[in-house]
Amino acid sequence: ILLTAVLWFLNAGFKKYLAEIVVTSSATLLYLALRATLIGSFVAQQGLWGGGIYPTMLTMSNVFTKYLSLIIKGFPLTVNYDDLPIIMSLNLKTSFSILILVSFIFAVFFFIKKAPLVSLGIAWFFITLLTVANFPFPLNSLMNERFLYPALPGIIIAILSLVALIKERINILKSDFPK
Repeated sequence: ILLTAVLWFLNAGFKKYLAEIVVTSSATLLYLALRATLIGSFVAQQGLWGGGIYPTMLTMSNVFTKYLSLIIKGFPLTVNYDDLPIIMSLNLKTSFSILILVSFIFAVFFFIKKAPLVSLGIAWFFITLLTVANFPFPLNSLMNERFLYPALPGIIIAILSLVALIKERINILKSDFPK
């Protein structure tokens, strides 16, 4: 998925890399099918958090914003995040979390032409976290810092691309002013 996203965001030709995409995607699907067949389940937990998809999605929206705050603030780090509450109904904090997530999704499409690496970084962050989003396969834990490891390059790509874009805009503004 990430290889396909990189090629799409960088406007590279898919035909040139089609064989690699097919091989890696096929290997991934074969692995998942074999694992599900041999083990019987991907995870130990058998039900969704809160008993359904709605509480899981509400809870995970708060978890995603908690991940973002951990990246920005860097604390409080802990070994165990079991104290995160399961959200059963929409509240102000969860509404704000959903608004933040929708803003990031909007930013992916907003920057796709102007700064494709910003879009790639944001998409990378969310795509890698979707694998641990407790849907469709619930995990034994809502949140772990180790889940951020694959997502961090996306944030780094997005931030560095934004800095380069801002620097470019400042240089353009400086060149427009007469000396």
